[in-house]
Amino acid sequence: MNEAAVLAMTYHDRLKVFRYVSRTDGETGETKEEKAVIYESVPCALSQSKNEVPMREGVTFRKDAEHVLFTMPDIRMEPDDWAEVVTQAGDFYAGRTGKTFVYAGSHGETRMKTEGIA
Repeated sequence: MNEAAVLAMTYHDRLKVFRYVSRTDGETGETKEEKAVIYESVPCALSQSKNEVPMREGVTFRKDAEHVLFTMPDIRMEPDDWAEVVTQAGDFYAGRTGKTFVYAGSHGETRMKTEGIA
C-alpha cells in the first residue's frame, strides 16, 4: 500500500470546492464570472492550525480561524477558492483557500481561513 492510500484512510471529512470562472454568454457575448463546483464530496481531513478567538469589532465580535485541509495529491485548490467541509462529527466549516501544496505521491495541504460574526 502506498503512502497516499495509507493517509487516505484518515480522511473522514467531506469537501466541496467552488471557483469563480469566466463564462461568455453565447447570445450577448457578455463575459460573466460564475461560481462553479470544482470538487464535490471529496474525502479530506480538516485540521485547526489557529484557534478561533472572538475579537471585538465595534458592537459585534468577529471570529476568524485558520485551518489546514489534507487531501489526496490530485485535489488542487487555488487561492481564493471557496471550500465547504462537513466533518465526521457533523460540523460545518466554510472559507477561502490558499494554493494547495502537494507532497508528490503522498498528500496535498491547503490553508483555509474561516471568518464570521460570533
